[in-house]
Amino acid sequence: MVTELAPEAAFGFGHPDCVAALEYVCRKLPPDEDNPAIRKHIAAEIVAACQKGQTSHEELASVGLKIVNSYLFPPGRAWLKTLGG
Repeated sequence: MVTELAPEAAFGFGHPDCVAALEYVCRKLPPDEDNPAIRKHIAAEIVAACQKGQTSHEELASVGLKIVNSYLFPPGRAWLKTLGG
């Protein structure tokens, strides 16, 4: 959760939907792929989206999920996803 990531203030989290979106997205990470670096990257992208005016939970979660998907399924390897690998 957010407390595992770092203090909220370090990432500029002030909007409740930022925190909720980050928690939702981080729960989607497989335990063996979860690490502080990816959580920081997700948090930074969510904060950037919030600063650009995307403030709904759905918009922020979508931004975070795109990061998770690109982390788990790097570009150019979509065929592995199709094969279930």
